[in-house]
Amino acid sequence: MRGFGVNINIDVDRSRLLGILKKNRTEHAAIVVEAKAGYLVKAQEVLAERIEVLKGGKPVDLRFELEPPRSHVKVYSQLIDMLEFSEQELITLSAEQYRHMVNDEWDWMDGFLLANSQYSGMAMEKMTRA
Repeated sequence: MRGFGVNINIDVDRSRLLGILKKNRTEHAAIVVEAKAGYLVKAQEVLAERIEVLKGGKPVDLRFELEPPRSHVKVYSQLIDMLEFSEQELITLSAEQYRHMVNDEWDWMDGFLLANSQYSGMAMEKMTRA
């Protein structure tokens, strides 16, 4: 509902919201793990190629265009910690908070998926579904 000027607040069950956030964090963390593994493979391949060129006595550009994987697991963890600490059974969410926490549509999500899709099939799949 971003950009529609919707100012609706709803009350949601804290335990239900916790479950959704934990699921979203698990999926996010799985993408990060896969992206880190893919990044390490790709970085080693690029380095090996450049070392071979250097061994052949030719100059080689040593700048790298590989962007390291991104992670926002701390965002999920902080929200989960706050909800677990809360004594409220009903949590009031704005439309924006609902979009973030329930729909997993964060302002940084497109950049996260784009950066990690170079190394993660899960990120690529999620990006194409969006």
